[in-house]
Amino acid sequence: MSAQIPSQEPTLLWSRISIDELDAEFWSAWDALRQQHLVNFINSATWLQNWLSVFWQDNWQLEMDVARVDGKIKAILPFYTQPSRMLLQAPRLYLLGQGEAEAAGVASEYLDILCDNTTQNNVVNFMRSKIKKQHYFELKANALLQDSLLCVALAPWLKQADIRFTTRFQQSLSNSNILASLSKNTRNRYKRFKNQKDRHQAQTRWLAAEEIPAAWIQLKVMHQQRWQSQGKAGAFSHPKFDQFHVALQSQSAQQCYMSGLFIGEKAVALNFYYASDDTLHFYQSGWDQDGCHELSPGLNLHIWSLLHKPLANYDFMMGAQTGSYKEKLSNKKTPMLSLVLALNWQSRFLLRLKKIKRLALTQIAKHRDHFNSK
Repeated sequence: MSAQIPSQEPTLLWSRISIDELDAEFWSAWDALRQQHLVNFINSATWLQNWLSVFWQDNWQLEMDVARVDGKIKAILPFYTQPSRMLLQAPRLYLLGQGEAEAAGVASEYLDILCDNTTQNNVVNFMRSKIKKQHYFELKANALLQDSLLCVALAPWLKQADIRFTTRFQQSLSNSNILASLSKNTRNRYKRFKNQKDRHQAQTRWLAAEEIPAAWIQLKVMHQQRWQSQGKAGAFSHPKFDQFHVALQSQSAQQCYMSGLFIGEKAVALNFYYASDDTLHFYQSGWDQDGCHELSPGLNLHIWSLLHKPLANYDFMMGAQTGSYKEKLSNKKTPMLSLVLALNWQSRFLLRLKKIKRLALTQIAKHRDHFNSK
């Protein structure tokens, strides 16, 4: 985890701002200061303002440090705290855009410290001093790119963190070259899908913008039915998840795309995407597992959407490091991580207990598998 740090930087004037100061100037600086490789709709000012309007709670406290040079915002440390659920514990530190209830989680990925290239060294040092001086219980941050500035700043403390390594998967080949890049087995599966699609008189297409609001409701129903049939809650189990996305789609309809598999007029599979300048971010899906199971819509609608993508890059977003369909369909992998960083003696002690428990459960599972194999 390294970054190119300029040797000569301007003097920064830091100040802590309140939630009432998150004005037009602030949000304009937010979008302008994102590192170039991190710029996308999912960490944009539009996304974050919507997150605040849906999820912000009165007992949360903004911990937003802003640096200025000649009155102009040059850096933002985008954090806030939630009070501890236990007596006498210090508050927990989160990135703005994360920390909502897990059941309502909207996957704000690729977040980071914000600054321009002339201030990185000073910003990293200030972030480190913030961690050292302030009294937090722990810092939680999800779906970070491993080369993010926040990971650079936290490097001295990563040994006392609980880290889950993941990967961002993308497909950036030209549409005409994608199919040949896939495995022989995947190509054969897609060939069978096309034959079965013809027998069902089914069609695949991108939806028009005016179709998306109604199709989102269909996607939600299919998604919930499939997950609940497996005894799981499903992404739409919390009303604020849907509230967040319906509001965002209303505000930013031009950023929304949807592909679908149809039999007659009925949608039997739908994929939903948010769009950045040149990238489709695959966000959510739903399909009728009873009505089109033999078509394997989860995989094949992805392949069709890849082959007909309207933008250059197809982003599967964060996924498991190996063995997933995202890995099979991508040509570009970027290391990511999520972490819980223990910041005082209580949290360090609890983190050690958690790691010991996890190790013990892993060993028990290995012994059980060994015994069962005899």
